Amino acid sequence: QSALFAPVLSSGATGDAYHPDGFSIEEFARKFSGICSSHREAGRALAFAFILFDYEHPEVRKVLFDQTYWDALDKISGQYLTVFSFNLKLEENSRTKSRAGGHHPANKQPLHGVNTFLEAQFHIKFPQSCPLILFFQVQEDQILPPYVYEIKAESVESAFREIKSALSEAVESVKEVQPEFKGNTREIFDLIKQNFAQRKVLRKATVFVNIARQTKDLFSR
Repeated sequence: QSALFAPVLSSGATGDAYHPDGFSIEEFARKFSGICSSHREAGRALAFAFILFDYEHPEVRKVLFDQTYWDALDKISGQYLTVFSFNLKLEENSRTKSRAGGHHPANKQPLHGVNTFLEAQFHIKFPQSCPLILFFQVQEDQILPPYVYEIKAESVESAFREIKSALSEAVESVKEVQPEFKGNTREIFDLIKQNFAQRKVLRKATVFVNIARQTKDLFSR
């Protein structure tokens, strides 16, 4: 079973109506924590992530819409992470048809509903200045405050490498968790957050060392 979950949002959804070719955002919001809990109970995930992007982040959109990249990220996530990302293809198809007819629709639906969902579930507003990966955990159907990872890549290949690196780091954090401790949801999430915090300190230290070396080389000439 896939570790990447990309619910299709139907741009024609209104209220709580269900569309067979996609979720309404209201329906997905109702099912979201239940999906997470069922994945954890079935041994499909120890923690979760949500990749967020909008129309100003084409490099991330292309990564997630490319089956080759998608399969690679799915394999990395494995049985450790369930990774969510909204599939806006129905919306994009609708916009393409509108443009073909001489219309230029604004980016309102379903992005407005997505923003409402994110504020309700994660207390975060989107779009941001850059794409995000929200790493999060569900405990007794309650979503713990997420760890926010910023994607700063500006090309498709670099975006893939950055997403791959972030998911790999999260997986490495929890892959040694023994079966008898898999129910310790908060402690498992703490492992992920601590790993990212340590990596951030390490990156800053590496940058400082590199700058110091460059400065030394400059004055030793």
